[in-house]
Amino acid sequence: RLTGSDAGGLTAPSSSDISLFTDVFALLSAVLGVVFATMGQRHHRHLVYGITMTAGVFGGLLFCNLVFPPSITDEAKIVCSLVIGFGLWYLALHGEKVVLQIFGMSAGMATGTLVFNIVAEFYVINAHFLILALAAGCAIGFVLAGYMENGTFVMMYASTGGFLVMSAASYAMWKTGRSARGDLWLTHITHSEHGLDVGAQSNVT
Repeated sequence: RLTGSDAGGLTAPSSSDISLFTDVFALLSAVLGVVFATMGQRHHRHLVYGITMTAGVFGGLLFCNLVFPPSITDEAKIVCSLVIGFGLWYLALHGEKVVLQIFGMSAGMATGTLVFNIVAEFYVINAHFLILALAAGCAIGFVLAGYMENGTFVMMYASTGGFLVMSAASYAMWKTGRSARGDLWLTHITHSEHGLDVGAQSNVT
């Protein structure tokens, strides 16, 4: 875990982290989160593709942070993850079972990432352990997806919507200086060198 001046730009916004494109992406994430949380079940037939793409974007950011060098900007990682998200959106056209499997794997990877980041806040952990956490979470999520029923979509929309709003809010607080690190912002929480300070007020309020 890197902190302070050694964090490679993760502790303070820089021109490569903050741009109009990133601002728009954060705003759309917040809007999409509200739509998911409030209208997901009612408009499931249409929004199911959006939530599948969201899972793809999250997985894409994890992939980009693992394989791309530090010199690659957040903006480039977001663009790459959007391409992956569109790919999963295309797969979702094959039926809801695929959507549940994609969501299960994405939720599993998100849980693995969250656990890794919390532990990384207190201990120095090799990035390879993030890969193990992602693989374990993905496998568990895929298996559990087989037991999900259609009613699970209510939880799926609520949890995804809440996370997107929370992440966008973290970005806004980080950009305006109200949060020192913006731990919950998408490009940060998917980064192996960025821990999650569970005691920070901006992360728990």
